[in-house]
Amino acid sequence: MLQVVPVVAGSREGGRSTELQSVADIPASVESLSVADMAKCVLLLGLSQREADAVAKHGVDGPQLMKLTISQLTEQLNFTPLDASKLARFARGWRPT
Repeated sequence: MLQVVPVVAGSREGGRSTELQSVADIPASVESLSVADMAKCVLLLGLSQREADAVAKHGVDGPQLMKLTISQLTEQLNFTPLDASKLARFARGWRPT
Protein backbone atom coordinates (compact mmCIF):
# COMPACT_ATOMS: atom_id res chain seq x y z
CA MET A 1 0.00 0.00 0.00
CA LEU A 2 1.31 3.46 -0.86
CA GLN A 3 1.74 5.96 1.92
CA VAL A 4 0.11 9.34 1.29
CA VAL A 5 2.59 12.14 1.88
CA PRO A 6 1.63 15.81 2.16
CA VAL A 7 2.94 17.76 -0.81
CA VAL A 8 3.79 21.42 -1.23
CA ALA A 9 3.42 22.22 -4.91
CA GLY A 10 6.65 23.07 -6.67
CA SER A 11 8.79 22.18 -3.68
CA ARG A 12 11.65 19.77 -3.51
CA GLU A 13 14.49 18.98 -1.18
CA GLY A 14 16.92 21.85 -0.83
CA GLY A 15 14.36 24.34 -2.11
CA ARG A 16 15.26 23.74 -5.75
CA SER A 17 12.62 23.25 -8.39
CA THR A 18 12.97 21.92 -11.90
CA GLU A 19 11.42 23.82 -14.82
CA LEU A 20 9.85 21.19 -17.02
CA GLN A 21 8.21 22.74 -20.07
CA SER A 22 8.68 19.88 -22.54
CA VAL A 23 9.81 16.26 -22.68
CA ALA A 24 13.26 17.55 -23.72
CA ASP A 25 13.58 19.21 -20.27
CA ILE A 26 13.17 15.91 -18.40
CA PRO A 27 16.49 14.54 -17.11
CA ALA A 28 17.64 11.10 -18.28
CA SER A 29 17.20 9.72 -14.75
CA VAL A 30 14.01 10.39 -12.78
CA GLU A 31 15.90 9.99 -9.47
CA SER A 32 16.19 13.77 -8.99
CA LEU A 33 12.55 14.62 -9.73
CA SER A 34 10.26 16.00 -7.02
CA VAL A 35 6.59 15.11 -6.61
CA ALA A 36 5.57 18.26 -8.50
CA ASP A 37 8.07 17.39 -11.26
CA MET A 38 6.64 13.87 -11.55
CA ALA A 39 3.07 15.20 -11.85
CA LYS A 40 4.26 17.53 -14.63
CA CYS A 41 6.04 14.63 -16.37
CA VAL A 42 2.81 12.62 -16.35
CA LEU A 43 1.14 15.45 -18.27
CA LEU A 44 4.10 15.90 -20.62
CA LEU A 45 3.87 12.19 -21.47
CA GLY A 46 0.30 12.75 -22.61
CA LEU A 47 -1.33 11.01 -19.66
CA SER A 48 -4.43 12.38 -17.94
CA GLN A 49 -4.79 15.16 -15.38
CA ARG A 50 -6.45 12.57 -13.11
CA GLU A 51 -3.30 10.45 -13.25
CA ALA A 52 -1.08 13.48 -12.60
CA ASP A 53 -3.27 14.33 -9.60
CA ALA A 54 -2.94 10.74 -8.31
CA VAL A 55 0.86 10.98 -8.53
CA ALA A 56 0.78 14.22 -6.52
CA LYS A 57 -1.79 12.96 -3.99
CA HIS A 58 0.26 9.84 -3.25
CA GLY A 59 3.56 11.74 -3.03
CA VAL A 60 5.24 9.90 -5.90
CA ASP A 61 8.62 11.48 -6.62
CA GLY A 62 11.32 10.10 -8.93
CA PRO A 63 12.86 7.65 -6.45
CA GLN A 64 9.39 6.40 -5.45
CA LEU A 65 8.39 5.91 -9.10
CA MET A 66 11.43 3.68 -9.59
CA LYS A 67 10.02 1.33 -6.91
CA LEU A 68 6.42 1.16 -8.15
CA THR A 69 5.14 -1.80 -10.13
CA ILE A 70 2.61 -1.70 -12.94
CA SER A 71 0.19 -3.46 -10.60
CA GLN A 72 0.58 -0.71 -7.99
CA LEU A 73 0.04 1.97 -10.61
CA THR A 74 -3.14 0.32 -11.87
CA GLU A 75 -4.60 -0.94 -8.58
CA GLN A 76 -3.65 1.83 -6.15
CA LEU A 77 -3.30 4.91 -8.38
CA ASN A 78 -5.98 3.78 -10.89
CA PHE A 79 -3.81 4.20 -13.99
CA THR A 80 -4.99 2.38 -17.10
CA PRO A 81 -2.78 -0.63 -17.86
CA LEU A 82 -1.42 1.12 -20.98
CA ASP A 83 -0.62 4.33 -19.09
CA ALA A 84 0.94 2.35 -16.22
CA SER A 85 3.18 0.59 -18.74
CA LYS A 86 4.13 3.91 -20.31
CA LEU A 87 5.06 5.42 -16.93
CA ALA A 88 7.07 2.32 -15.96
CA ARG A 89 9.02 2.57 -19.25
CA PHE A 90 9.52 6.29 -18.59
CA ALA A 91 11.04 5.45 -15.17
CA ARG A 92 13.55 3.18 -16.95
CA GLY A 93 14.63 5.93 -19.34
CA TRP A 94 12.19 5.79 -22.27
CA ARG A 95 11.16 9.20 -23.65
CA PRO A 96 8.63 9.86 -26.43
CA THR A 97 10.06 11.24 -29.64
